[in-house]
Amino acid sequence: MGFLGTSNCIALFSEHIATHTAMRLQDPRASNWPSVINGPLFIDRAYDWAKIFFIAEPVNNSPILILMRLGVESASLLLGALQAGLFPILMKPTTPIHLVIEAVRESSCSLVAVPSGLRLEIVKYGFIPVSQGDDYAILRSPYHSLPHSVLGNTPIIGILSSGSTGKPKVIVHTLDRVLHNAILHANSIGLREEDTVALTLPLNFSAGLVAGLLSTLVTGASGIFIDAQKINPRRLLPQLSVSVCMATPATIMSMYDTTTLGRARIVTVGGDAINYRLASGLIESCGKTTEIYSTYGMTEAGPRISSSIITREILEHYNAIPLGKPLEGVQLEIRATDTVAGSGELLVNTPTAMYGYLNQSLENPTTQDKPFGTIRTGDIFKLLSDGMLFVGRSGRIIVRGGENIYPAVIESAILKHLDIDDVWVTAEPDELLGHVPKAYIIGNREIETNYMAKKLRQVLPSSYIPAIWEYAEKLPDHAKK
Repeated sequence: MGFLGTSNCIALFSEHIATHTAMRLQDPRASNWPSVINGPLFIDRAYDWAKIFFIAEPVNNSPILILMRLGVESASLLLGALQAGLFPILMKPTTPIHLVIEAVRESSCSLVAVPSGLRLEIVKYGFIPVSQGDDYAILRSPYHSLPHSVLGNTPIIGILSSGSTGKPKVIVHTLDRVLHNAILHANSIGLREEDTVALTLPLNFSAGLVAGLLSTLVTGASGIFIDAQKINPRRLLPQLSVSVCMATPATIMSMYDTTTLGRARIVTVGGDAINYRLASGLIESCGKTTEIYSTYGMTEAGPRISSSIITREILEHYNAIPLGKPLEGVQLEIRATDTVAGSGELLVNTPTAMYGYLNQSLENPTTQDKPFGTIRTGDIFKLLSDGMLFVGRSGRIIVRGGENIYPAVIESAILKHLDIDDVWVTAEPDELLGHVPKAYIIGNREIETNYMAKKLRQVLPSSYIPAIWEYAEKLPDHAKK
């Protein structure tokens, strides 16, 4: 199975899905067609959308902004836009209208696909209705439209970054590379045709789109769309035969009940670092034969870069989760950027790298050296004899008297050795040392700071011990781990 390097990859992909008559895509919220469909019916619906799009905008690679809901209809709409030769740019479905209009203008979109309930509101801004359905309305933009012609007829897709490192950017991927990443991810976790995947991650995020939806489709597995904003997953999932669970570290334990985790064949967690306590809790909650994976990636890389199996032995050996094994064809390099021996920024050379950012000239070119080139992750890893350990973001470092200190290392130790609920470590100005670590603690009971410091000195250098401790009901709004 492969779509890499083919200009007609969308046709091959559609044909591939259509062969899977045993595949089932289930959407408990589907309103205007069956809640359970197979591969051929899904492709038929995508072709219906493609006909609408081709009549509305026949110019190849014209941008269309899609407010991407988590469901069958939005998935078929996306595939239809690609089949029609459009350049879909995916956006969060609850984005405020003024930001939608700003994105349409800045991306030179010719069309926009919005939930039907927003049609009347967006018409007020000069958008012209093209098609109206129960779930989605298609409208023509009143602004200047500009096709993305640099890559010719190559199918492309745009995914907005999270904006965690600045203003959100449109990351441009060729479809063949995205599909290739989906295949590599599926292979790395052992996804099978007989699996049923809980599709719980938003489709406007690369993890939900590629590691979730597309990996399911290329494998021929079945999928169930679970929108936690509309449905209580802990109430619904025990009634379903789900064999693959996926979530972020922040949502995995609230999304899935112990019954679902206990009978799952595979559980994947990605999108952020997994701390010791969460990993330990997952091991306890999952079944003895469940394979638990920590997946590392970034949207610019396709997104998946590596997968790491989580076991009690690995957790106790590293006191953390290592980076794991890179996907097939992915090469990793540590570039020294710091005074700490054996650590540096992770560079990734992957066959699924992005083309670049939309309006590249407006962006800082430090992430990638050239189109489809090596990617700088901005993540700092420590190189060990048997793996790599994440120690923090390059922009999140505390410089204490000239020494670089990584908050993530302190947070991990606190969560492992102290009885608290959560922690955030940041830099606090100091007249003598420049900056020192400060820890915000969330917990039901206060612990003596002297006790906490003494406990941490057993596992951390003295310079890593927080100089200031503060209890809080919740983490500061600006807290970023």
